[in-house]
Amino acid sequence: MSGTRDDLIDVTRLAFEAEKNRLRAFLEKEAALRSDIARLDAHKRDMAMLSPDDLHGARAIGAEIAWSAWHDAKRMDLMRRLARHLAGKEAVMTRLSRAHGKQCAAEDIAATARKDRRRRLARTDEDARLAQLLLSIADPRF
Repeated sequence: MSGTRDDLIDVTRLAFEAEKNRLRAFLEKEAALRSDIARLDAHKRDMAMLSPDDLHGARAIGAEIAWSAWHDAKRMDLMRRLARHLAGKEAVMTRLSRAHGKQCAAEDIAATARKDRRRRLARTDEDARLAQLLLSIADPRF
């Protein structure tokens, strides 16, 4: 029976580790999206810091407006992707929480079973000693 409990502990531990890895990948993707947004915002700030003389050529051919439109569209796309991604975060966290609960429950079951087995063995040893004592009292040859 202990093999079955050990298998249960192993399976729940592996399931928990798998969910942790899924969360890690989820968080890495979230961080990458946030980083892309921050990088895009930094480029916009850098453009805003340029002097009018530096932008004169770009303004003359309409490149500044085109870049600004591209930036806004790109940022909106990244924000949309981040929002969609974050919408799934609760599900990932819930699965991780459940896997952790199952792992803890399996460990508790195994610990309880070990304690019960030790109690049964102690009781059996105590019963054997008591029987031996009674036999030795009844018949001193034992």
